[in-house]
Amino acid sequence: MNKKNINPLPANHKRVISVTARLLEKELNELEDLIQNDNDQLTKKINRTLTQEQRNGITKLVEEIRSKNEEMFYKFDLHVEKLNEHQLVYSKVNYLITILSDSTSKGLKGYGSLDKEAAESLDNFMNDLISKFTVIESILAQ
Repeated sequence: MNKKNINPLPANHKRVISVTARLLEKELNELEDLIQNDNDQLTKKINRTLTQEQRNGITKLVEEIRSKNEEMFYKFDLHVEKLNEHQLVYSKVNYLITILSDSTSKGLKGYGSLDKEAAESLDNFMNDLISKFTVIESILAQ
């Protein structure tokens, strides 16, 4: 594949097309995982309705699209997104702590009251999960 910048784009256009290429890559990864992964998850069960022939056809086209995306990336000399692993992990951990905190009995008061036993049981689960994420935060702080 020719990785030479053949058609330069103005900076504004490169920014937009760089984001397009990143989104395309992300969605192709998710589509490929959906098509190829038959494992159900704890919280999600997918009713498999595609035939193996359909899956194979989609997988082949995903590979072709991925190849065209790569070609476009190099042809237009698009920008690589540079991310900091620490910041990514820290932001995900904080997001999950917020979700868990909002799911305690106190956070759910707007949905109606829980009896004391249900509230304590729920809070124990949420607080246990929060404490594990707090340990991850302390690891990140080292």
